[in-house]
Amino acid sequence: MAGEIISLLLGEPAKDLPDELKDWASKNHINLSKSIVNDALRATLSVRKNSELKVLWKESNEYQSWIEEVKNLERLFQRVVLFWLSTTHPCQIYTIMINGCYNVELFDT
Repeated sequence: MAGEIISLLLGEPAKDLPDELKDWASKNHINLSKSIVNDALRATLSVRKNSELKVLWKESNEYQSWIEEVKNLERLFQRVVLFWLSTTHPCQIYTIMINGCYNVELFDT
C-alpha cells in the first residue's frame, strides 16, 4: 500500500485505490524526496524477488495480477529515479543504461 500511495503522489494512482485517498492527495500537495522514491524502488524490488508477502500471494489465485501490479510500481519508480539522475548526473544515467542496472543510488547535489 505504501508503494501505491507514492505512486498516487507521483501522479499515477493505482486503479483500485480508494476515492478518499485520491481526494486527500489532490488536496494535499506533497513533494517526494529522491530518497523516498529510491527507497520505494528498493522495497518493491525486494518484495517481488524474495519475501513472505510474495510466498503468500503465490498461494492465491491472484498472484499474476499482484506481480503485474508490483512490476508496474517498479517501472514507475525506475522512470522517476532515472529522470532525476538524467537531470543531475548524466554520466550515471549512461552507465546505468549500459549495464542494465536498476539498483540505483541517488546522491543529492
